[in-house]
Amino acid sequence: MDILAQKRVLFVLTSLLVLSPSVAAGDLYGLTQVDYFSVHASVPKKPPSAPLWNEQDNIPKAVMMLLNEPNEDTARRYLEWSRERQARTARAQEIIDTLTASEMKP
Repeated sequence: MDILAQKRVLFVLTSLLVLSPSVAAGDLYGLTQVDYFSVHASVPKKPPSAPLWNEQDNIPKAVMMLLNEPNEDTARRYLEWSRERQARTARAQEIIDTLTASEMKP
């Protein structure tokens, strides 16, 4: 195929694309507009939120009370529970560290 024939084919294909009803309506590839900077981007809808916990979960009472009835009293109880839990965890870690160190000695 010579150069002139290639140009004719290209011209015909381009003309068909430009004159196509979907292109004339601005619907090339199903897109009516291009949003380069997400100015008009739609935010996907969030699915309905799931409950914070299942009834079968072992949720500490202080946490349940704070989430169900958030007020100063339940927050204070939660903080007391949390501090006690952290202290027990630190003590348990100290014991584990001591045992680990003694096992490492020859």
